[in-house]
Amino acid sequence: MNSSFMQKVVVLGTGGTIAGLRDDPKDPTSYKAGQVSVGDLVSKAAQFPKFDLVSQQIAQIDSKDMGFAIWNQLLLAVQRCMDNDDVLGVLITHGTDTMEESAYLLARLIKPTKPVVLTGAMKPFDAQEPDGPKNMQEALLVIQELSEANMPCICVVIHGVVHSPFRVQKLNLLSEAPFYSEPATPQGGTGTPGALSSLGEQGRSLAHELGNSMVHPDSMNWGLAPSLSHFTSSKTLPRVEIVMSHSSMGEHTLLHTLLAELKRMRLDSPNSPSELKGVVMVGPGAGNLHHALYAPLLKLMELGVRIVVTHRAPWGTGGGGIRVTAPTQAGTQSEELSLELPRSALSPVKARIALMLSLMA
Repeated sequence: MNSSFMQKVVVLGTGGTIAGLRDDPKDPTSYKAGQVSVGDLVSKAAQFPKFDLVSQQIAQIDSKDMGFAIWNQLLLAVQRCMDNDDVLGVLITHGTDTMEESAYLLARLIKPTKPVVLTGAMKPFDAQEPDGPKNMQEALLVIQELSEANMPCICVVIHGVVHSPFRVQKLNLLSEAPFYSEPATPQGGTGTPGALSSLGEQGRSLAHELGNSMVHPDSMNWGLAPSLSHFTSSKTLPRVEIVMSHSSMGEHTLLHTLLAELKRMRLDSPNSPSELKGVVMVGPGAGNLHHALYAPLLKLMELGVRIVVTHRAPWGTGGGGIRVTAPTQAGTQSEELSLELPRSALSPVKARIALMLSLMA
């Protein structure tokens, strides 16, 4: 590849705190996300001497409002960069609230031929000491090092740490290092670019994951994911809800409400795009579910709703399953319906995306 082609990094902006402005200069926690253009973000971050930074605005939102339409635009923009020999890598500025979901979706639908790095900030653009510019600089350094190491991949870089899209979760609201990756220890040290000088253990872990599809078997083998063109040409995503199992559950649960709604919708509006297609159950421990959930779960499954179980703990193992048993309509103890639900090691929000992709395949 001609060396002149190695100098362009495309910066895709979606909004977030990194592009936020304060409502009250005296209160750093009072701000509105997604107010500053990605061009201004690039201007405020020190120019990276080895790259020509080209910016493109995808959206300007608070990432809590991330949705299907913006995901589509982002996916297509990233794919265009993958297909463009002039582009060395892609930097995505994104709100931290849903960054882990977007990173996971990108990792499932994009086959990277060059580095794609997501970054953001915990302080707004006009904070007294914003963390966004530094995070952007470190993300650019990671793009450079991944490119030099011939490691095309998708990752998250925050506070000097490289995170896998499969493992990263936001668990800390009071730190400039909000993301954690397994093992469950705080990530982020000095935050100096020099700490990334060989990508360290994070880089080796990423290389292993991206070169071995069995590292995350529950996220890879829930059926084939749709092609990128199929996903982006779809009008809507399959409806998948997340329901948590908790103590003191009564006889009537959210699952009963979903079940009644599904039955009514099939009578009144058959084939409605808003019909329930899947449920991610979030259980305590290894994904154990309250017994009050068994009967409605089995009835939902009888109606064709896909169920997967994950757990409330930040990390754990998938594999195996959770067995649920409930009396049949005959109601005798000797006549019980017993089924095993698949269990995932993914976080609930990523399990939801994985299930949606499986339903679209």
